[in-house]
Amino acid sequence: LSSLAGAAASVVLWLLAERVADARTANRTVMLLCFLPSAFVFSMVYTEALFVLLVAVCLLALVREHWLTAGAAAALAGLVRPTGLVLTVCCAWAAVVAIRDRRSWRPAIAPLLAPTGTLAFFGYLRLHTGDWLAYVEATKRGWGQGFDFGVTTFDTLQLVVAERRLTMYVLAVAVTAVALVVALYLLVRWPLPAPLLIYVLGTAGIALLSGNTTSLPRY
Repeated sequence: LSSLAGAAASVVLWLLAERVADARTANRTVMLLCFLPSAFVFSMVYTEALFVLLVAVCLLALVREHWLTAGAAAALAGLVRPTGLVLTVCCAWAAVVAIRDRRSWRPAIAPLLAPTGTLAFFGYLRLHTGDWLAYVEATKRGWGQGFDFGVTTFDTLQLVVAERRLTMYVLAVAVTAVALVVALYLLVRWPLPAPLLIYVLGTAGIALLSGNTTSLPRY
């Protein structure tokens, strides 16, 4: 499933990049995706491949204004990973702009559908464990993950300045910070569709506010 989803994700990502840029950019985008050092997770029993596929489908649907497809893909992404909730913001932004320009409420279906996957996931946890936030507790106990509002990121950057130590944590924060800087650069120099920028900035922001930076480049 991971291998098939990863292959499909590369196709949808090509279509998305070709839509907002051109075929040459799309080729380079897919090449970068396939040869990233963390791309090996697309063949493992992890959720990255399926999640990237659903994110790409959602963003492509938003760009093409296929509102039902966008909402459904965002909902499924929320079932795969809670961070799929960022897509709700993407859908909401695109829908507001479309409603304002076209005076039609049909685009509202995307942001209405988008959070249902995440809500269903936490509802499932409540039904089977008695705790809505069982996932949060499990990741905190098992991997020390959770939100600390950037404290770990700040401490890691201080470590770089004070001791010039290149550890896994430092590398993770550095890669994520670079991704955020690149997104901001694109915002200024190459105005991509707002939903894409919202997704990149939102995901990078969540990562930098995390209390465990070990796997951030993979995420």
